[in-house]
Amino acid sequence: MLGISCGDVHRLIRERVPPADLRSELDRFKAELRAGGLKESTVHAYLLGSSLFVRWLAGDYVPGPGYSGRARAFTAEERS
Repeated sequence: MLGISCGDVHRLIRERVPPADLRSELDRFKAELRAGGLKESTVHAYLLGSSLFVRWLAGDYVPGPGYSGRARAFTAEERS
């Protein structure tokens, strides 16, 4: 595509938006979903994909078959 690797993309993103800021924004998103009156199961479904994306950006998740981290997509903080 652009001639840069996933590692380069992750590094560039981490330099511009620290993973802690992304997790903070994910918490804000969760609060907005709940404030919007969504069912908890819907909030969970929305956060699952978002959480994996944030973890991928932070270099903490590698998608693919057999990845052991897939079963625990949420950290303890994200579940609350």
